[in-house]
Amino acid sequence: MAAVFAWLEDSAQLVERRGLAGMLVFAQADPDFEGRIRRKGPDGFAEFRKELRDLALEFRKPILFVHGDSHLYKLDQPLADPATGEPIGNFTRVIVFGSPFTRWIRAGIDPSSPQLFQVSPAQQRGVGR
Repeated sequence: MAAVFAWLEDSAQLVERRGLAGMLVFAQADPDFEGRIRRKGPDGFAEFRKELRDLALEFRKPILFVHGDSHLYKLDQPLADPATGEPIGNFTRVIVFGSPFTRWIRAGIDPSSPQLFQVSPAQQRGVGR
């Protein structure tokens, strides 16, 4: 996890040095922002979620966190500011589709938008088209 945390920090510094508008982070596993996964042992994602939250609070630029593993599309702001309990507005998460729901999402960047990242599920076409 130390390497992952260093990678996130290095990425944020790179964004700042280059004057970029935001940061995109990809991961495979669902870090369980909702706390729904039952575990027999410790929560291996607790530190990762805290690091993402701290990054979002310090970074202040839009962060899009994209992950799979849950297989159903979802677009939300799952991290809360511990001081207010409100969602952290510059951190957005998208869960991409996975088997057996093999669809895709459309994503883009709009520098004129405060959200920066534009994400939506692609329209499903009829069978045989």
